[in-house]
Amino acid sequence: MKGEDHSVQRTTYLDIKLKYQPLAPQLRAHLSSEKHILYGGAVGGGKSVYLVNDALRQSLMWSKNRVGIFRWEFSTFKKTTYLSLKEWVLDVPGLVVYHNQQEHIIRLVNGSEIVYGGLKPSSSVSGDVMSVIKSLELSSVYIDEVTDVPEEVFLFLSTRTERHKALNPHTGSWEYPPPRVAGTCNPELGWVKLRWVDSQHPDHVFIPSNVKDNIHLPASYEAGLREIWADNPEWVDRYLEGNWTNLTDFEAVLPADKIMEAVRREVPQGTPVIIGVDCGAFGNDKSVAVVRRGLWSEVILEKQGQSTMETANQVALLADRYLPERIRGDTIGV
Repeated sequence: MKGEDHSVQRTTYLDIKLKYQPLAPQLRAHLSSEKHILYGGAVGGGKSVYLVNDALRQSLMWSKNRVGIFRWEFSTFKKTTYLSLKEWVLDVPGLVVYHNQQEHIIRLVNGSEIVYGGLKPSSSVSGDVMSVIKSLELSSVYIDEVTDVPEEVFLFLSTRTERHKALNPHTGSWEYPPPRVAGTCNPELGWVKLRWVDSQHPDHVFIPSNVKDNIHLPASYEAGLREIWADNPEWVDRYLEGNWTNLTDFEAVLPADKIMEAVRREVPQGTPVIIGVDCGAFGNDKSVAVVRRGLWSEVILEKQGQSTMETANQVALLADRYLPERIRGDTIGV
């Protein structure tokens, strides 16, 4: 490529001794050919260690490569992911030749760079949630605790890959490395679960991990957590077993798996027939009516910015059509 510096230290970095020995699920994630990788599950499953070492692996496979590793909040990154970055990259003798802590750039001995930090815009930036990532040009992106990141940010960040050419040390040619967008997290409700765990999106792979996979932990680690969480079986299920199925949050009425079962279930129409009405008012409030026939239901009215009497007239017409046994409204006095 015209104007590029083709000089590469081909001997020194190959002799660097890396102490990382991947666990079985970590190795599976490293060898995955899918672009979008989710490595997640229990605490102690080696999530941050996998993320940092996959970023390092991509950096060493290509000279003058450029990858990014992030969390949503930089303050959290410094207390968590950065510690793994320090242990597995910064503290390795002979691996790093330059570290700009102001710009958050680590340059390795083969010219590859690891960019790190937080994705959330500062409080001085108003309204532009993409402001941090718009200027990024990377070959691969790594996100620790990806559930903290809004889905729109993740999708835009995915477009910032395949933006940087690197030098293939085997052929001596400048190429776009195969892109990777890898994330880690514990089981949580939200878009990450829907995208990787509940669905089969193309070019996505979910690789679960839990404490039993980590042979480097002391034997007492799992037993200690079970004792601490003895009165909280949901935490044992989620954070120790790495189970994504029976998830709830503090506002949940039903477990997520029961809700998903209900969404997928085919139920024939039946009795009783009941109409439920949520009466809105002027402005942004909507008036909504639902008819239930046995266990089957559908929305039959959805109007915005109309008076209560207009809604009452429409519900009366719907009652003539559906012949409900009861009509239930949610507002006292209507």
